[in-house]
Amino acid sequence: MAPDAQERLDGWKSIAGYLKRTTRTVQRWEKLEGLPVHRIGHTSSASVFAYPAELDQWWNERKSRIDDLPESPGSSSHTAAGPLSLPFSRTLLVAALALLGVLAVGAFAFYLRTTKLVPPFTRADVTTPVSPGNVELAALSPDGKSLVYAWDVDKQHTLTLRDLSTGEEKTLAQGNFSRYYGLTFTRDGKALYFTARNQAGVSALYRMPLTLGSAVEILKPIDSPVTFSPDGKQIAYVREAGESQLVIAQADGSGQKPIASRKLPDYLDYPAWSPDGSVIVAGSRNRDGARLIAVDPVTGTERPVGGQTWDFLRFPVWLDGNTLAASLRATRLSTERLYRISYPDGEAGILNLPGDRFLTLSASFDGRSLAGVMRVEASSVLTADRSGEPRQIMAPVVGARGIGWSESGRLLFGPRELSSIKPDGTGLARVRSGIEFSSFAVCGAQDVVYTLPGPSNEGLWLATLPGGTPRRLLAHNTEGKPQCSPDRKWVVYSGRWSPAYQIPTAGGAEQMLIADAVLSPAVSWDNQWIAAYRIRNAGATTAPPQEIAIYPRTGGPAAKAIPIQPAGEFNWTPLRWSPDNTAIGYVEEQAGVANLWLQPVDGTPRRQLTHFQGGRVTDFEWSKDGQLAIELTTVVRDVFLVRDGGTQP
Repeated sequence: MAPDAQERLDGWKSIAGYLKRTTRTVQRWEKLEGLPVHRIGHTSSASVFAYPAELDQWWNERKSRIDDLPESPGSSSHTAAGPLSLPFSRTLLVAALALLGVLAVGAFAFYLRTTKLVPPFTRADVTTPVSPGNVELAALSPDGKSLVYAWDVDKQHTLTLRDLSTGEEKTLAQGNFSRYYGLTFTRDGKALYFTARNQAGVSALYRMPLTLGSAVEILKPIDSPVTFSPDGKQIAYVREAGESQLVIAQADGSGQKPIASRKLPDYLDYPAWSPDGSVIVAGSRNRDGARLIAVDPVTGTERPVGGQTWDFLRFPVWLDGNTLAASLRATRLSTERLYRISYPDGEAGILNLPGDRFLTLSASFDGRSLAGVMRVEASSVLTADRSGEPRQIMAPVVGARGIGWSESGRLLFGPRELSSIKPDGTGLARVRSGIEFSSFAVCGAQDVVYTLPGPSNEGLWLATLPGGTPRRLLAHNTEGKPQCSPDRKWVVYSGRWSPAYQIPTAGGAEQMLIADAVLSPAVSWDNQWIAAYRIRNAGATTAPPQEIAIYPRTGGPAAKAIPIQPAGEFNWTPLRWSPDNTAIGYVEEQAGVANLWLQPVDGTPRRQLTHFQGGRVTDFEWSKDGQLAIELTTVVRDVFLVRDGGTQP
């Protein structure tokens, strides 16, 4: 149930007053620490508001690491008596003791940091020195004073060197390569080794001086960034030629020697040579997940770095001889975060850095600075009637929302709480809080069904709005957005390229509907048909669909299959029937922009419904009366820079 109006804090001044801080401070907390502030309107200057209960919860979760939080949000500990009137000598004594305390704390903190009792990056500053929005890859120089990054300039892949102290930039290459896979400075910082695909589609390793000179090919084939031995005379990398091999070679590309291998589809990736030269740490991926291994560069002997596995692991780097950092995705439903990993036991802990998804990572030679590419998604909500163009009713916020229509004609959206709004953008209200789901669907007048990530809560859940107790319908994960049947009796779902199932909303066993490898099954409004993406290779896991198949609602073989247009890329978004049951909506990406298309079920030519010039349609839904709601997500990929303890080069 939405809080009453008097429970809401409207405007930055009210929020700052509640937290007993300046407006600038709470705005900084919103940006860097996730302070739960909501917005009403269509622009970045829209009105803001917050709920006291959410601020209290936020403060309780972060008070241990934000050193200037108030004593307690909303408390009335002010006194009308003003400052204490201590005698002059006593005042000096108190000040002196306070100064000694500060010095003692600082000395102790320095002792802990220098003796490695405080982990690296416990306190850190995060900045975005480069923010064009389309950075592909970035690497930090050994001294931490410059970085190189690959990005698109007028649809040409460009390599740029940036001085972090002056901001001066130099173009190293433009239009010569179609993609960059790895950027590594030499130990002396005078040259760059990079892995790239040339215009002919061949991947190779190149060396480029950072003063004058052009790129020189070192070796091929190669399928990873390179890492240097401590003396800079050798490199290690991964190549996949029949099998995945970890290879060492001389810095000029000669003397190539495989020291570890995996049979595909298992593979090795992202090597990192230790500071003492004794091991090369690399990612090792199999069907159970990704983990770190340590390989002796002389004997090829392998051993695991701890026993933990992750869904994905990228770019491990050494901070010192006992500590690594890496970009890890803990589960398939989580996002890439930066983790600190101890060596050799492999204990991992997340770095509590502000940001969304840390895709790539590099480190300075002293391990005190990190840089890479951070991906941030922001989603807005738009609505349109049958004849009108979409108009924005909710301003962009970080992360995907997910949308769905209620039977009363209001639009629900998530994901950290369920809220509702009228189609014209008015009447914002909170419907349910306390859950953070992966996707949801409206099921009848009062119910919603949603998916939760694991391990303890994994599965499909149903809850009655606004405050009903959730019930778990299914104890394992599903793929994409579930859908309730129009008669409200069933929830229909599938895995990724797996059979489609239904399960009763009242509870019970799941039932197979479609035996084919499908994705995103959607029930027609008249409850007669199911549309789903289909592929012909049942063993595929990431392949794009080849067609939209139409099945009887009761299950069985497909009655019809409509080929998907070959142009563009596939976007993992749901299918939806038009309200008149004559066409199916789906999303197709072309030139990096994903728009909504409508495909008639009679096989006549499709037509484009939206014509966005940027961003991706990540969710959409029709209401019973034909109104269309769209979630439009924009993706920004910028360079991030992290300095341990706030130090500067």
